[in-house]
Amino acid sequence: RPLLPTTVAPLGQLVAVVGTVTGLFVFSFTRPRGHQLVRQAWHQSARVGHWFLLIGFGAVYGGVLAASLALLADRIQYLITVLEKLNLG
Repeated sequence: RPLLPTTVAPLGQLVAVVGTVTGLFVFSFTRPRGHQLVRQAWHQSARVGHWFLLIGFGAVYGGVLAASLALLADRIQYLITVLEKLNLG
């Protein structure tokens, strides 16, 4: 059974496409030529992409932090087990 209903899945795909395209606008270091409206749309798209990148990097950082804390907890549990065996032996 899927986690999301099939009516919500296209919305997630649309968000992924918009995030990818606007995220690429962030890395455009030249200004588009043309009408003022085109330049403003480009700038606003880059701002939206900037927020997508911030959220994405934050999610990746949170995942790495959670994984490293899980590994740290595992190592601490191992050390506690070893120290208990040394004291009881």
